[in-house]
Amino acid sequence: MRGLNRLLQQKGARGGSHFIEFTYNSKKGWWNTHMHSLFWAWEKLDDFHETTEYHWDPAESLLQTKTVGGKRTRMLPRLGLGERYSLDYAENDELELMIRYSSKVAYATKPFKAPISKTLEIAEFLQGDAKNGKPEPRLARPFGEGSYPGVMNVLA
Repeated sequence: MRGLNRLLQQKGARGGSHFIEFTYNSKKGWWNTHMHSLFWAWEKLDDFHETTEYHWDPAESLLQTKTVGGKRTRMLPRLGLGERYSLDYAENDELELMIRYSSKVAYATKPFKAPISKTLEIAEFLQGDAKNGKPEPRLARPFGEGSYPGVMNVLA
């Protein structure tokens, strides 16, 4: 994650948190390991394009809907990550909602989405194996200004 932290900060991010999530796909029989990175910046990041699309059908609603899609980049695989990312910038009227979303307890307390049959596999992963150089994993980690003690209000 250190490489991603440096990259995000070089592109303009001030700080934030990463949350690793593991989702088991029962139909395909594999784990989807992915990360949610929530960060703040005063301007949009260089070289990372927003993946949000806005749709409005006046026949259906007075409000527009927002869909977050995905894009690919060559920057992330150089850091050992996948090439696909999704990026949604909060609008000014969404900042309070974004702060609530980024502090969502579910990110830190429910990192696994899997059937009950995977309980032992998950337990073994979480316990690690210090004798063989496999420590317990860190599933959440702050970076930049998000790691400073006492950071309470990033918008001040």
